[in-house]
Amino acid sequence: MRAVDSATTYTDISVGYYHSCGITDTGALKCWGENGNRQLGDNTTTDRAPPIVIDSGTSYVKVSTGLYHTCGITTSG
Repeated sequence: MRAVDSATTYTDISVGYYHSCGITDTGALKCWGENGNRQLGDNTTTDRAPPIVIDSGTSYVKVSTGLYHTCGITTSG
């Protein structure tokens, strides 16, 4: 088994069909995996192997992934 982001502590992780997202202990939302339907939320269709930060100016408390989508709840609700 290979660690995806072993230097990061996650407080919440959600696994979708071909992608995953997690919230770090600092509130950052990171996503990785297939992105053909823009499900990672980085405004591209580029697949990501290492996790990338999504919406760096916002802090998150919850994330949920599905087949081709991702939704998050910010600290401001």
